[in-house]
Amino acid sequence: MLFKDHVLLKYPRQLITTLRTYPESYRFIVKHKLWIGIDQYGWVSKFLVGVAIFMGLQMYSKIFGWISRVNWEQPFASVNQMGMAMGQVAGEALSLLQSNSTKYIVLILLEVIVYHFSRRTIEVITGESRPAVLKDFIDAQMRLIKGNDLSLISETIFVAVIGIYFDIFSRANYIEPVLVFGIHCYYMGFAVLDNYHEQYKLTIKESVKYASHYIGVALGLCVLLKLLMYVPLLGTLIAPLLTAVTAVLVMHRISDLHLLGKKTALYLEEVV
Repeated sequence: MLFKDHVLLKYPRQLITTLRTYPESYRFIVKHKLWIGIDQYGWVSKFLVGVAIFMGLQMYSKIFGWISRVNWEQPFASVNQMGMAMGQVAGEALSLLQSNSTKYIVLILLEVIVYHFSRRTIEVITGESRPAVLKDFIDAQMRLIKGNDLSLISETIFVAVIGIYFDIFSRANYIEPVLVFGIHCYYMGFAVLDNYHEQYKLTIKESVKYASHYIGVALGLCVLLKLLMYVPLLGTLIAPLLTAVTAVLVMHRISDLHLLGKKTALYLEEVV
């Protein structure tokens, strides 16, 4: 019974710890100027970030189209048009951001930011130099694509299974949106958390295994990630770097991966 109680309390504590670390992450970024050196990955990284920004702006392109069509000479009609247009824009923006493929594509494009800020944060808190070259970024990019493919497939399967279950047991279908949201959050949070695991040479399979003991962290990482991505332009850039730093600070604090190495850390998580 005590073991079950421990497990039930473990993940909420991780979630709270992660959410509380966000203000610290912001101060950490500013204090140590983590953005320095991000230009070392070459023109490829700049191109990917540019595409990600374009995708973020795409959500709001309809706003400008609506403004050009408003009849400002008839104010009452314009107010009515404004309400209808803003409702349509909000709905389309939400649909785009909630799209499984879109959110993972944005993370892939912004991998250079996540990778750089993860690496620089580890350098600062450990004092160890971790020089990076373009090849390191490309390897991280390929790993993220593979990991996101796995996450997208797993997420789709779990959501489908839950949908089938609640189609059969419809009396409890009010729980379905909560579970689906939790699944979305976990796999999107894992995409950021995996960058930390990669720094300590965990394979994708080992990363998935290790992350299962830090579900609360993954959920906490995604909560702000999703919220910030609703902010035009700046949210698309700020969300990944802030969650990347938060992931490192939290995991460095509550896990022993940086002290024990992957073999010992994976073993202890299994037996505890």
